[in-house]
Amino acid sequence: MRIHLILSTLMCTALASHCLAQSPDANASKPATREINVAPVKDLASELVQTCGSSESDLASADSGVVVSFEVAQDGQIPVDSIKIVRSSGSKTVDTRTIEILWRAGQAHVLGPLLRLSAHTMSFRIHDGVTQLSLSSQAATAEEAKAKATQLSFLLKVIGQNQKTKNPIVSELLSNIAVTTNDERINAVISISCARAAEMSRMQSGGTTR
Repeated sequence: MRIHLILSTLMCTALASHCLAQSPDANASKPATREINVAPVKDLASELVQTCGSSESDLASADSGVVVSFEVAQDGQIPVDSIKIVRSSGSKTVDTRTIEILWRAGQAHVLGPLLRLSAHTMSFRIHDGVTQLSLSSQAATAEEAKAKATQLSFLLKVIGQNQKTKNPIVSELLSNIAVTTNDERINAVISISCARAAEMSRMQSGGTTR
């Protein structure tokens, strides 16, 4: 059964989004599925560059970080009205940029595996020239957390491999996401330096990186 699932996932032309519906867990809930949208992921580098280029006072606020809560819709998107600031950074610019980044993540439809989980939060901070985005969700049991983490990791890996040639920026960003568990919590963390984000942004606009 596992071999069949892996083979069917790798053969998906819609970047594996419809294959998630083939798993026993997905069939039980029968959520609406959508094709993965890589454009918001590709735009992440530009979003990070703009945040890195904020004023000194905003960057000082970004060092302390901002935390927002959210919900995941049936199609893997994040409803805008579900996004709430749990802890402000103290900077309206940083808080707004964080919400924009989170909303774009929802537009990519990659958060489907988190649908049945709860207490979703995302934190964002910039420290010593490195940006860090952390998503966290609560499962009912540690076993469920591990299963969902494996599902999310596999999905990100398949998408990253699929995009390696035509969208190397997307592939690199996704390969930098580390998915781990801590008891019932699932954590997905990506760290990108401001300098590397700037290089990615220049690559995206057709400029040189050196």
